Amino acid sequence: MSDKVRAVAGMESAPLHDGAVLFNPASGKFIMLNGTAAFIWEALATPASEEELAGRLCEKFEDVDPPTALKDAQDAIAQLRELELLTSDD
Repeated sequence: MSDKVRAVAGMESAPLHDGAVLFNPASGKFIMLNGTAAFIWEALATPASEEELAGRLCEKFEDVDPPTALKDAQDAIAQLRELELLTSDD
């Protein structure tokens, strides 16, 4: 099982038509999220592992199979880490 991560504090978000936009006050940057990434971002208000996020994706989107959901969760976490928007839940 992978480590749990959570969204960093202090980010502002707003829903968009099939997604969301995040604003990072520290960097002054806006980040656009598609529907899946927005769902994952919202889920990361509480710590979760890749596997837990994949399970939530399967519950939310009935046409997504577990391997695809896990890959989507892994990809989203990798991108959010790259943007320094996640922290490990130690």
